[in-house]
Amino acid sequence: DSPESSYAAGIYARAMWYFTLVSVCTTLLQTVEPPPLPGLLGGVVEMIIDVIFSVEILLRFSLCPFPLLFFSVVWNWVDILAALPSLVLRLCLGPFIFDEEDEVARMLLLSTLPILRL
Repeated sequence: DSPESSYAAGIYARAMWYFTLVSVCTTLLQTVEPPPLPGLLGGVVEMIIDVIFSVEILLRFSLCPFPLLFFSVVWNWVDILAALPSLVLRLCLGPFIFDEEDEVARMLLLSTLPILRL
């Protein structure tokens, strides 16, 4: 969590910043008609993004010397709320970007999630 702790940590922090920006743009672009990544491809790309964010949170937790301290940081809770629910929803319902009949799931995945990622 400290980019100035080493050169590798600084590179990682910058890379994750760009990855977060690209993931938000990708998700928001999926709201236009027609979406740039149609159907299954769009869902798979979004699921890969969710997996990367989830793995990052799990790694940060597993490397934290004091697990209770990890949960006392508000930003860790924001990251958990941004990554895990969407991954669970996609794993339960499939990787598809939903049709009009699944408007609540579509709104959560394509509108709320990018805000939480930022």
